[in-house]
Amino acid sequence: MLAETIKNINARIILNSRAEKTIEVDIITSHWQCATSSVPSGKSTGSFEAKSSDPEIAIENINHIKSKLIGMDIFDQAGFDKFLIELDGSPDKSVLGANTILALSECLTKVASISLKIPTYHYIRSRLLKNPDHFFQLPIPCFNVINGGLHADSGLPFQEFMLIPKIKSTFKENFFAIANIYHKLKNILAENNYSTGLGDEGGFAPKINDYWQVFDLLKKSIEDSGFSLGKDIFLGIDASADNIQNMDNNELIQIYSKMIAQYNVIYLEDGCKETDEENWKILMDKFSSRCLIIGDDLIATNINRLKNAINKKLVNAIIIKPNQIGTISEVIEVCNLAHENNIKIIVSHRSGETNDNFIADFAIAIQAHGFKSGAPARGERLAKYNRILKIEENLKNTSEYNILRL
Repeated sequence: MLAETIKNINARIILNSRAEKTIEVDIITSHWQCATSSVPSGKSTGSFEAKSSDPEIAIENINHIKSKLIGMDIFDQAGFDKFLIELDGSPDKSVLGANTILALSECLTKVASISLKIPTYHYIRSRLLKNPDHFFQLPIPCFNVINGGLHADSGLPFQEFMLIPKIKSTFKENFFAIANIYHKLKNILAENNYSTGLGDEGGFAPKINDYWQVFDLLKKSIEDSGFSLGKDIFLGIDASADNIQNMDNNELIQIYSKMIAQYNVIYLEDGCKETDEENWKILMDKFSSRCLIIGDDLIATNINRLKNAINKKLVNAIIIKPNQIGTISEVIEVCNLAHENNIKIIVSHRSGETNDNFIADFAIAIQAHGFKSGAPARGERLAKYNRILKIEENLKNTSEYNILRL
């Protein structure tokens, strides 16, 4: 195989789903292959995340460094990522920006797979993970159908209320079951004179002060759709505890206990503040046998943060968001460590998204247990879910997959 190198890099400003500026990058190879990547941004961001640059500055950074990247081997992901990290030279990507670095790193992965004429998930599995296993397992989707916290003006203290299907053996069947429940929920909200306007992630954003009422509405929508809460469908929340006001830790833990016992909550993300390790330990002691205790802001897709959480037994699951760290190589390193320590992985979108569907391929390649892309609504959310549907269809024809369990 002849060497294939980077011939040119183009970068531009586009808008994300919140009508905010973000960046998009093209990489063109010496064999005239081309790939495009765009990066999301979060509204609820943890202090341990790598720092992103202003999009205008990110474009300047790419134009400034691209002469150093032209001529690099498109199949040397590790070398490319290492070079980007060295060019940045900071511990938190604050010189170039994590958004700058991710756009380039992700785009290299895409263009390499295009050049080899294989799907991105297959390229990541076989070439980046160096795993010859062609048996793929699909993640369980976690649908954020009620938006609160910083993602909506609903007034709800918790950021996400999720439906998690365990009803069927295929992603497609689970996906369309939740779509039916989503429509039922919309009708129930309207019948009760609540708004059916959408939050940032496609979930409804009704002005409901009582979060217990949200759980009751979700339960009704599940049952009215012909399913059973706690058997077919389970619930989850992203508490985003760092953004909760007027609740102390004791109160939150009591609330979580009731949620888990009475409403079949099996997924608790960011249940404590990112620096409150003592209460993360309490969550694990009390609930880990019945519920995923998931670190997002606590870990920030950072290998050192994950090592600390493993050593102190703070979590049994983590959120993976590539833009929290920067390079695909670093994200893979975090995922490998999680697998080695039986920490479950949930690959996640951000609230300010684009139509880029890379994380769908990535989730399948690294064998994520769960996948979050918001509600089954809005194009930038569905781009990811629909990509998994297509991958499942392709894999089904070869009988090379099954669906994982949370």
